[in-house]
Amino acid sequence: LGLGGARNLVACGEALAELGETEGLDACYQRLRELNARGVEFDWPYLVPRVIAMLDAVSRRWDDATTYFEKALTLARSLGFRLELAATLLAYAKMRLARDAPGDAEAATAMLNEALQLNQDIGLPQRVEKVLAVKMQAQEKVAPGLTPTPPRARRTMRSTIERILPEALADAASLARHSDEQGTVTIFFTDIEGSTALAQRLGDKPYHALLTEHNRILREQLARHGGHEV
Repeated sequence: LGLGGARNLVACGEALAELGETEGLDACYQRLRELNARGVEFDWPYLVPRVIAMLDAVSRRWDDATTYFEKALTLARSLGFRLELAATLLAYAKMRLARDAPGDAEAATAMLNEALQLNQDIGLPQRVEKVLAVKMQAQEKVAPGLTPTPPRARRTMRSTIERILPEALADAASLARHSDEQGTVTIFFTDIEGSTALAQRLGDKPYHALLTEHNRILREQLARHGGHEV
């Protein structure tokens, strides 16, 4: 492969991995392995081992993915290539969350913290948002129930409505146990405005402590006013 061909191959591999696309993945993967075996570690702006690791992760070859991610991290640090270091940390964290072995969520959180700082230092707000989105997933695994992601919040809202609506359609009187003295049923959803930025500013432990207190106050008020948590 010439210089342009190698770069296109690496770019194609990264795109396949990001999309989770399996068609054409094996052929691209084998070519990248061959390229790396010939000593090609870096083709601007990509680290070849990082892309190989990402493709391994798509195919759930966890051990191979770990080997190549570690290789990419070592290479990025030795070269002082902060952009690729941040990209490798993010991709590696995603792989650890997908594997979900003991300790993976904690390790992923540490990687994401470093990636977050790197992207902030470089001045890449869009990448900062990507890292934060994955970090919220990691925090949910570390402390289940304390950091609801938007999809989870939507599922909770939908399941709540689906629980009550059939009763209303079948027998309006059955809603009485959910209603006040006037027959009003109130469904209350709560969220913390700016939670992503707040989590970033406070750090993991203080943010989890804040969420714990938030939940405690809500449950105290629910108990006081005869509400139900669903």
